[in-house]
Amino acid sequence: MKEAFFSKEAIEYLKEKYPHITESMFNGLLNQFGLVEVQVTTPVGEYERSISSDHKLIMPIEISNALGIDCEIVMPDINALYHKPVDDVSLVDALTYAYQTLHKQGKSLLTIELEDESSVPKVIYKGEEVTKKVHVGLDWETSTESFVGGLTYSIEHFEFDEIGWPVMNRIERRVKGHATN
Repeated sequence: MKEAFFSKEAIEYLKEKYPHITESMFNGLLNQFGLVEVQVTTPVGEYERSISSDHKLIMPIEISNALGIDCEIVMPDINALYHKPVDDVSLVDALTYAYQTLHKQGKSLLTIELEDESSVPKVIYKGEEVTKKVHVGLDWETSTESFVGGLTYSIEHFEFDEIGWPVMNRIERRVKGHATN
């Protein structure tokens, strides 16, 4: 099933269950593992009659854990389940994305990214991006036998109250030697 891609209906179903997974990741998993057709039957007298067919995307537990999804995803009978366009998406793309975003997500207390010297820093605090920033500060000093060292960070940003007025908020922490200053 090389170069297979999920249909629009299938992607909508998958995104509803797993909103953190991108379309290209789902298509990479489809190309790597394919789909298994599952017939749902009901007994009719001495025979069994097929009443519908579902599809399963089955992957190793290590991959499903890394992506934060079930290792067997049962999909109902969706019209035009997959098609074959020109582009190819690999499992490596899906796992790279999972590692870079999902695996790291929530593990960092504070992330500050700066594209260049004139850009506004992107600040992620406890897994959520801080917007409407006014000031971002970070001061860290190493601890030695004769010096306690420590950490101070502060982020000033605007939020809006319940009636729509801007309110200045400050996230600030002082740790170790900086807490006593």
